[in-house]
Amino acid sequence: MSGARRIAVGVDLGGTTIKSLAVDDTGRVVARASRPTEVHAGQAQVVRNLAAVVQELTAQLGPLLSSGALAGAEIVKAVGVGVPGVLEVERGLVIASPNFPGWEGFPLRERLEAAIGRPVVIENDANAAAVGEQWLGAAVGLKDFLFITIGTGVGGGVVLGGRLWRGPGGRAGEFGHVKVVAEGGELCGCGSRGCLERYANAAALERYALEELPKGGASALRALALDRPEAIDPAVIAQAARTGDAAAQAAYHRFAVYLGMGIAGVVNLLDLRHFILGGGVSEAFDLFSPWLREEVAARIYGVAINDIHILKARCGNEAGALGMVHLALAAS
Repeated sequence: MSGARRIAVGVDLGGTTIKSLAVDDTGRVVARASRPTEVHAGQAQVVRNLAAVVQELTAQLGPLLSSGALAGAEIVKAVGVGVPGVLEVERGLVIASPNFPGWEGFPLRERLEAAIGRPVVIENDANAAAVGEQWLGAAVGLKDFLFITIGTGVGGGVVLGGRLWRGPGGRAGEFGHVKVVAEGGELCGCGSRGCLERYANAAALERYALEELPKGGASALRALALDRPEAIDPAVIAQAARTGDAAAQAAYHRFAVYLGMGIAGVVNLLDLRHFILGGGVSEAFDLFSPWLREEVAARIYGVAINDIHILKARCGNEAGALGMVHLALAAS
């Protein structure tokens, strides 16, 4: 079916939810499906849930093909799955994943292929999001960039010469584990201390806001949270910051300092000029980007800050699934 419109399925395997898309080779989304991951129920149940999502999307595509809405389209066999953690992509293994305890060495590709009867492509979720942004988002046309995702954790995907750079052990792009505090740093989930992830993720932003509150008097942040510290989350902090609240703005400033340290280090090491910020915290990009650029400018060497481009991602929370569609199309 040479020249036919091609459609592939891409899946984003999250710790809480499995999100999936069926997308054609022009980037048009034709179907969506999701369901709970159920990590607590074990590996076999997660694989069953992955298979069910793929089968649900395939079922949605059937009537579209028969009705003529997708007339002449070809559904490629390969399915792409983005997975958080360190992977051995060539062998389809999960080496380690903080969201999936006990999955060390788990042959995810083999198990899912057996469940759906189709070839499977796996990739680190941040790498997948980088591919999605390169295909349809803020990184279109870029050959060299670092995609950074900021939410519960901090991840990264490196693209060099137009291609993902995984490194010899598949561990490239672990931006969240760049060290930004040399001594006495907070303990990270990776077992080390002083990692960027502990200072520039959603929880860190919330912590900074709580620490800043006692320094001032009346605060929009306090009012929005109804004096309940547990109600202070990134959305509330952003809302307060937009009103000019000093505590919320100071929280973003502290967050930006650490993130800027990490980005400047990458500029100095790799001479990268483009950085794409995704993940939930990036929704407030306009609130912290001036401080971020200020910090990067103070720490880079031999490069003008005007040559450094730090952009907000465009594909939102579908970047990972879109990237896996693109990788599945390339594999078919």
